[in-house]
Amino acid sequence: MAGLRELLLRFRRAGAPGAATVGAVPADRAAEQAAELAPVFAALAETEAQAAEIRSRAAAEAAQLRQQAARQAALIVAQARENAVAERESAARRARSQAETYCAQLLQEARTQAESLRSRGQASVPEYGERVVAGIAARLRSESGPSAQEAR
Repeated sequence: MAGLRELLLRFRRAGAPGAATVGAVPADRAAEQAAELAPVFAALAETEAQAAEIRSRAAAEAAQLRQQAARQAALIVAQARENAVAERESAARRARSQAETYCAQLLQEARTQAESLRSRGQASVPEYGERVVAGIAARLRSESGPSAQEAR
């Protein structure tokens, strides 16, 4: 059923204002346009169906690609986690090796210093020994000094 607007449009002026002409009911332009465009819209119906099918296939393909990308991302993450564990172990081994090397160097330096001190100490032991013996002898002489000399 035609709406009020379409009904009123049928009775609008058909021509320019002026002298009266033979009376006639104006043409139904909306009906004429619909009749004129009906074959075009009918031809477009098939195209619309094809477009809907293309959109449907594209949506299915996009969903499949998303699933595939999600699986691939999960594999990449799993591989990265495995690599992270291996890299941590490798870094720990390197750090341990560097620490052992550093400790070995420190130990070698300490041994070298100890040997140097020992060598210097052994070189001065006879001199210190002579000083100690001389000091003890001097003290013994001073303690027994006059009485030992008087006895002679």
